[in-house]
This record gives sequence, structure tokens and C-alpha cells, in this order.
Amino acid sequence: MESKPVVYIVGFKSETAKAIGRLVQSVGLVWSPCASATQFFENLDENCAGCAITRLSSSPDDALSIQVELNRRDLPLSVVVLTDSGDISGVVAVMKLGAVDVLTMPYNEQELLEATQHAIRRSRTRKQEGIATAEARTRIAKLSPRERDVLHLIAGGYRTPAIAEKLRLKPKTVESYRASIVAKTATSSIAELVRLALLADESQFRAGRNPHA
Repeated sequence: MESKPVVYIVGFKSETAKAIGRLVQSVGLVWSPCASATQFFENLDENCAGCAITRLSSSPDDALSIQVELNRRDLPLSVVVLTDSGDISGVVAVMKLGAVDVLTMPYNEQELLEATQHAIRRSRTRKQEGIATAEARTRIAKLSPRERDVLHLIAGGYRTPAIAEKLRLKPKTVESYRASIVAKTATSSIAELVRLALLADESQFRAGRNPHA
């Protein structure tokens, strides 16, 4: 059973944090106040979907530093930013880094709720995508380096004769590799195999051997 998403309210004065907390609790969401980014990352459940509502300011605990650290850890948590300044460059920067929304203070309660729920939906989607990607990479990790070379070319649309030529193999050898790849990855077709490779984002291929060499 999936854990309930958590709304982390980060870097606000106590009364403001409580007001935001009561608002999100009114629609059945769980919330957790965090006085600083340090406390937020100490309390953060990395396996749980959710969002952080935080501020855009010049402090080390602001939205930019939190979003940068979430990106560095590759976590699915989404960020909603509140700002009471006219820092356009800061707004642009945090949006480029991946923040879901930026709202001005004093905030509109309905807008904040909608942004929060949108952030949670996106976090859930990213979490599921992360699970699927990790599973795909685990399945592909079972392949030998040569099998990954063959898979790379299969995913690139190459047929057996072209793969054999590029890898200086006999076509029968390529077919043998294909059969082994399908068996090891538990796929039922080449189309499913290609989808698996694309899902895995095959950074393994890009960082590893060059099958075209």
C-alpha cells in the first residue's frame, strides 16, 4: 500500500507554517513543518511522494537551494514556491530547476491548494517512473557487455545483418545474442525490449563501450 504523501512546509515563521498546514490538512493532506532546509532533509522520507512548500529568499534555506539539492539526489518530491519579492531572476531560476509553481504572498488559498495537489500528482508520477526505470536498469544489468552492444543497436533500429556488420559478428551469432537478451530481460518481443531499453535511459550504453567502434 502506498504511503500517504507528505506536504513539507519549509522555512516559514511558526504562525505562517501553521496556517499553511491547517489549509492543506483541510483537504486531507499530511503536513510537516520544517524550520530550515537542514531539518527538512533530515525529516524527508525519500521513498514517499509529496511536495515542499518553501520561500524564495536570500537565505541558505530558500527554494533555490532546496530544489538544487532535490535534483542532486534525484528525488521525486515537487516544490511549490511562495515569494513576497519582485525577484524575477530568482523565479525564473527556480522554475528552470523544476519547481512546479511560484505564487506571490499573501497567497490565495485556493491557488495554493491547487498548486500543492498538482505538485503531489507530479511527484507520484515521477516516483512511479523512477520505480519503472530502476526495474528496467536492473533487468538490463543482467546482460553481458556484448549483449548490451547488441541491444544498443537493436534499440537504434538496426536489423540483424547490419548489427553483424557493425560488430564484426556472424548473423547467427547476433541471433543467438538476441535470444539471450530476450530471455535475460524477460521480454516477449523486440518491441517490448526496445521500450525497456528506452525506459532505462541507457546511460549504461553511453558511458560504456562504443558498439560502433
